[in-house]
Amino acid sequence: MRVELHLSLSASQRGELYHYTDKARALRMLRSGKLRLAIGQAMASEYAFMRGRIYSASFTRSRFGAFHMNLDYSSYDSVMLTFDGDKLSENYKIIPIDFFGDNGAQKRSKGKSEAEERLVSNKPEIDVIRYLKRVDFIRTPEAEETLTGSFLLQLKKHKIPYA
Repeated sequence: MRVELHLSLSASQRGELYHYTDKARALRMLRSGKLRLAIGQAMASEYAFMRGRIYSASFTRSRFGAFHMNLDYSSYDSVMLTFDGDKLSENYKIIPIDFFGDNGAQKRSKGKSEAEERLVSNKPEIDVIRYLKRVDFIRTPEAEETLTGSFLLQLKKHKIPYA
């Protein structure tokens, strides 16, 4: 009996991916169906991670990562977007990056860590609405309530759960 194993190299296993942003940017994404990507690299060594692509978006594998849970914005009104990372990685290049690890761009500082899943592209924006699974509103007590009505209308239009 002969058994053949065929592996697909077209997709990677990611699970859920999270993207932290402000409500205005998230509302723009809901209205257009597209996520605007950042241009350039913050550090020169990021060029190697980006593999020749000039646009990117940062995602995490944890909803409760240190970066988005410890931001010190006293009036920040933001959202955590939950994406289907498996489906997203079938259509877009996603690269895991540990900035302070062995492949990292910086020397590890005591108690510091920064890892992410970086979506890279040569396009300034990508279609993402079909990968969006959930939206969670994150508010500090001092945050000014803005855009909520428009935001909720868009979420209901696309049948996206929220909390």
